[in-house]
Amino acid sequence: LDGYWPKHGASEILYSRCEALVEAAVQQMPATDVTFFLDVAPPVAYGRRTADKSTPLVPYECGLDPGLGQESFLAHQTACREILRRWSDVYGWIRIDANRTLGEIREDALLVLRELRQL
Repeated sequence: LDGYWPKHGASEILYSRCEALVEAAVQQMPATDVTFFLDVAPPVAYGRRTADKSTPLVPYECGLDPGLGQESFLAHQTACREILRRWSDVYGWIRIDANRTLGEIREDALLVLRELRQL
């Protein structure tokens, strides 16, 4: 289980403005059997990230803002989410509403995996 290339690819598009280069790199990545897109609203993600004191925010998550501002985080994550939502449609990822509890998210994922196992 890994974040794989999507979250990094989306950020690199935003930082470099070289979408064609990132898309070309993406085409070289191995295909996955199943990809879950845990779609979380940026304000929810911010609350979760800042609640975890063991892993503080980093500039990469905040649009390279060294001040690690909430508005910078929300703006960058909103832009990344737009790219990830588009890719979810293009690549056929299974989108799960990740604004809910961990238990609810896990149940959705397990349900999908059980269904796929029966195919």
